[in-house]
Amino acid sequence: MGRRPRHDRLDLWMNGIPVGYWEARRGVERLVYLPAWVDDPQGRPLSLSLPFTPGNQPHQGAIVADYFDNLLPDSQPIRRRIAQRYRLGSTAPFELLASIGRDCVGALQLLPPDETPVDLESIDGTALDEAAVADVLRHATAAPLPGH
Repeated sequence: MGRRPRHDRLDLWMNGIPVGYWEARRGVERLVYLPAWVDDPQGRPLSLSLPFTPGNQPHQGAIVADYFDNLLPDSQPIRRRIAQRYRLGSTAPFELLASIGRDCVGALQLLPPDETPVDLESIDGTALDEAAVADVLRHATAAPLPGH
């Protein structure tokens, strides 16, 4: 598995609904909520620190960087292992979440602009017999990562 294409934008989804996007361009991080999410009766800010703003002005800077950084483990060794596992060039939050953001804690998903979340209303799986379960468990650390 090689490096993913470099994106400077990740789309944000909550429970399969598009919420907004996070950009990291030229050292500036921005969070932009989609107008449809702001106007939706179920729409809500991602955090009290990132409220909806008059005119839907984007949030920028450290407040955005800190929010997304806090979606990741605090442990630098774990971040390095994630970066190594995905063959990333750094442990920067944007780069890490570009690789693992489809499976964040809670309802939020971060995906490249050309991807959409899988259907949340259906379960897709394959029944396994006892031997197949044993095989999966034997190879659990070598199995492909979720979402790939």
